[in-house]
Amino acid sequence: MFTGEWSIERFLGQQQDASEFCSYLLNFTRPRFLNCSWDNRPSFADGVDSVHLAHEKGSQFSPIKLPFSDFGTDSCQLQDLIHAWHDALGLCRAVTEVGHQLILAVDRHDLSHSKCLQAIQCLNNRVVVPCFSGAEGDISMDTFELCAVIFHLGDSPFTGHYRAGLRYQGQWLLYDDDALPTK
Repeated sequence: MFTGEWSIERFLGQQQDASEFCSYLLNFTRPRFLNCSWDNRPSFADGVDSVHLAHEKGSQFSPIKLPFSDFGTDSCQLQDLIHAWHDALGLCRAVTEVGHQLILAVDRHDLSHSKCLQAIQCLNNRVVVPCFSGAEGDISMDTFELCAVIFHLGDSPFTGHYRAGLRYQGQWLLYDDDALPTK
């Protein structure tokens, strides 16, 4: 239920695509169960007001963007993309406050707006995500279960169509415009 300043005109004036829709809706509703904020170890250890590598921090309600590490292969594991984002030998990016849900976004487009068409696999519908577990920047690896995906059909970020998949009672349901979900 939406309350307060929400209106359909304000909502439609803000969102442009599925990613922006999710960011806007999550930021507007501010659910307490969700925290996608992330940081790097040096900045996290410096404290909340740290300006150390300020560009290496993720906002609380935006998806965690996972870059592709190798555009040349036919497929990759979602877990490998998380490990590349974490970069344990470098900055050690990790989630700052672990909630029950995280939103991960796979960035399929490079600087020339070419789209990476790799198939992304997720074994057992589970991923392990690095999370800060103490004030000193200690990192634990917490398991999350994949429950939904939004995916883009199209060759560029400026054209195409989005669909959604939801895992319900052990099966994946595919959602599309104006249609009942299919298995």
